[in-house]
Amino acid sequence: MSYRALALVAAIAALPFLLQPAPAAATSCPPGGLTVTSAADDGGSGTLRTVLSAALAANLPICFAIGSGPQTIALTSQLFINAPVTIDGTTQPGFSSTSGPLIALDGTGGSGNGLTITGSGTVIRGLTIKNFSGAGVYVSGSGNQIGDNPPNGNVIVNNAGSGVQLSAMGANNNTVRGNNIGVSAAGIRATNLGYGVWLQSGAHDNTVIDNVIASGSKGVYLTTGSTTRNVIQGNYIGTDRSRTADLGVTDASVQVDNASNNTIGPSNTIAFGTLAGIQLTSGSGNRVTRNSIFSNGGLNGLGIDIPSAGRTSGYPTITSASNADASSTAVQGSLSGSAGFTIELFSNGICGPAGRDAITYLSSTTTDGSGNFAASISPAVGAGMSIVATATDGSGNTSEISGCATVSSGGCPGGAPVHIVDVQDFSILLKSFNKGPGDTGYDPLANWDSDPLGKIDIVDFSVLLSRFGRSCPG
Repeated sequence: MSYRALALVAAIAALPFLLQPAPAAATSCPPGGLTVTSAADDGGSGTLRTVLSAALAANLPICFAIGSGPQTIALTSQLFINAPVTIDGTTQPGFSSTSGPLIALDGTGGSGNGLTITGSGTVIRGLTIKNFSGAGVYVSGSGNQIGDNPPNGNVIVNNAGSGVQLSAMGANNNTVRGNNIGVSAAGIRATNLGYGVWLQSGAHDNTVIDNVIASGSKGVYLTTGSTTRNVIQGNYIGTDRSRTADLGVTDASVQVDNASNNTIGPSNTIAFGTLAGIQLTSGSGNRVTRNSIFSNGGLNGLGIDIPSAGRTSGYPTITSASNADASSTAVQGSLSGSAGFTIELFSNGICGPAGRDAITYLSSTTTDGSGNFAASISPAVGAGMSIVATATDGSGNTSEISGCATVSSGGCPGGAPVHIVDVQDFSILLKSFNKGPGDTGYDPLANWDSDPLGKIDIVDFSVLLSRFGRSCPG
């Protein structure tokens, strides 16, 4: 092969790497922005405390240019913010979409909260806020934004109080978005000693969205009766964005205590909490909707725990779940004569302890006048997997998670013709075991649980065993 041909081959081989986008660079400082150039906290020129004072007076944004790369500002006392300001750590030279925050506010040796925000219109992004004796960020004002879309959020870790605390009726219409709270930028557990996010004493109409939260206590805590109309949505509580890491919460992952009319969901992943996934201790109208809840409270922990219900009533019963054909799963159940309730259906793996997991949201339906419900779920849920449900009344009160029903098979895997299930089916499964679509040796005829993406596993084996010696379908 000629030199030119070899060069061409090498260039083609390198093309996928060359086409990958470079990490986003530091954000440019907007016109008129004031720049922090010193990591000291002595009141001198270019320090954050001095620049903040000027920015609050003139309503100007704050940028950073303290050399390049990671810098730590050791604060001797908390920073008070009583007027609109943007403090943007993503402007520090060297920041990228993969670097994590480069500007750290460190409270070691100081006292109080890291940032105390009493005004409106403040944005805090791209900072690490750590080691304060109070909360990392304390908010009693309105219309503020703590964080930003990842990777431009904050890392709020190792504080003696809560990560973010929204307190009093003045704390309304704030957004806590895209932060790592109790989790380092590298995904390592580094919890705050208080709660991950604490909404209390009348905080209302706030949104906590798309954060990764671990905690040495509760992950998200909503408390006192006037704390209302808050939305907890799209967060990863006790786990990371891959939904696999056990970052942990050493109490309930989410707890509502004497607070009403809040919404938990949709799209939270709530996992690996020491106690319940969600505990609704007291209050009314607290809606839990379309979340993924699993592996909380040890082997027999509850996904949703309502202590006053005592695990005796209030949740639906699934009476049947079957695949009539390859395209849909028919589910039927009842709710003790309760009409007009919204029933949300979820799939899990094989049936586990009652009330523990509700992993994948499937569909919703409504109970009829007698409290019965039915749903057709498409595409079909894999045979051998299980289905659970929750019920929510017209006032927004959500039940605990039901017991599970195993989906019965209605067809043969991979479109195989009608036959009696025998040792040849076992042979096919064993050859494909632990392989998934795209893996060498994977055979769709081994996909007995009809999972279009999952590997051949013990669930497929269980379904095949239940059909052995019988007609498929049949």
